[in-house]
Amino acid sequence: MLMVRNPADFYSSDLRRCCLPSTRDPVYNPDELIEHLSDGLESLLTNNPGCRVILAGDINQLKLNTLMHQFSLSQLVKKPTRGNNILDVFLTNTPFEFSTVKCVDSLIDTDHKSIIVNPRTRAKATRKRVELRDTRAHCKLAMFDFLKDIDWLAELSGENIDSAVSHFYSLINPEIDIFFPVQKIKLSSNDPVFVSPLVKYLLRKRNGFIKKGMLDEANALQPRIDHLILENQVGAIKSTNDRYQWSSRK
Repeated sequence: MLMVRNPADFYSSDLRRCCLPSTRDPVYNPDELIEHLSDGLESLLTNNPGCRVILAGDINQLKLNTLMHQFSLSQLVKKPTRGNNILDVFLTNTPFEFSTVKCVDSLIDTDHKSIIVNPRTRAKATRKRVELRDTRAHCKLAMFDFLKDIDWLAELSGENIDSAVSHFYSLINPEIDIFFPVQKIKLSSNDPVFVSPLVKYLLRKRNGFIKKGMLDEANALQPRIDHLILENQVGAIKSTNDRYQWSSRK
């Protein structure tokens, strides 16, 4: 994957990508691929003087020394990524922009290590508000009690279908907001992948209990929070693994 950021927005979320398709056992002419990468880099640097460049991924024994010298690229991965060999690279023309580089065991089905590269300056977080309805069991029971006390024959009799539907919604919609209140949750791009709106809402509620000294209530919420976090983590890993296996079959 060839990734480029403009100087002005290097630490923003605006990232342009030029992706190179790959398979588990790629077949290509090394000289042609090097020439393709060289032409692409030259075009990018000509049209975007001073831009930051990252060339990363599994090189499959591809010889990149000439390319590195031509465009002043530095290899930041110093430890083996598969067996005793460094087959995965992280090349950049701005090595000073990055701090630590780690090679860790991958969570997906591969014999390659995963590479974690941390920038020296974190990207500015983007935040958004999402709405989450409270649909816990007691809310549903309260709504049920409200609905069963309504004389529906009296409410909807003697009307045509359009009028009946309109009247039905006029009865139901206000009560939905009462029995299933909307909670506004603020999410950040820096939140871990397992922090869903529901997890964040429960964490906020638990912290509120702790501040008020209501430790029993806070402890009662913790098992549900732990379960949701684990569920979200497993879902994220499964999603990543499914994408990897699908791409390896292309």
